Amino acid sequence: MLLLVDVTVAVDRRPAGIAVHRCGTLTPQDVRTHRAIAVTSPARALLDGAPGMTRQGLARAVNHALRTPFLNRSQLAEICGRSPLHPGTRLLTWFIDTSDGPTRSDCEDGFPVFCERFDLPRPQINVEVCGYEVDAYFPAEGLIVELDGWGFHRGRDSFERDRNRDADTLAAGDVTVRITWERMTTRPRQEADRLKAILAQRRGRAG
Repeated sequence: MLLLVDVTVAVDRRPAGIAVHRCGTLTPQDVRTHRAIAVTSPARALLDGAPGMTRQGLARAVNHALRTPFLNRSQLAEICGRSPLHPGTRLLTWFIDTSDGPTRSDCEDGFPVFCERFDLPRPQINVEVCGYEVDAYFPAEGLIVELDGWGFHRGRDSFERDRNRDADTLAAGDVTVRITWERMTTRPRQEADRLKAILAQRRGRAG
């Protein structure tokens, strides 16, 4: 397997076989040491890598990093603030200016894009409702959407936990709808139309 190596440096060095990125703004706070090797910080690596990544790939990389102890939104905001002209800054801004919690899967990354594509309201992602972290939430309609994937929801404990949460949130007035990745990707229009109808019904009840 061919390993592609990218290196960011503050001086003009170009070793053979390595893609070198010359950076005049690399500071000591952008550098970490891992196994005696100097590497860029997670925030710096995401800033530099963002322009070469797909939207989905960037979302997964950022959200995965945010669920570790090594990155938080204030660090993303700090590096974007001192790199306003960097092409990665515009791409990372969305991950800073949001109250959503970091996602855990491609399905959670893809749901806001799905909503945008079919002109649905933008949901809150991974926020707390009635003491539970829910996958997606439409607060105006009191609608929770759980994005079910077999890997996350199989097993008796998970089955019982999910249904207990559904009952608790329903008692508080919020309805839960469960959508699978397969339905969202293989018949997206049908799934979007059904979700629109449910949202409209919930708005009608609230009115």
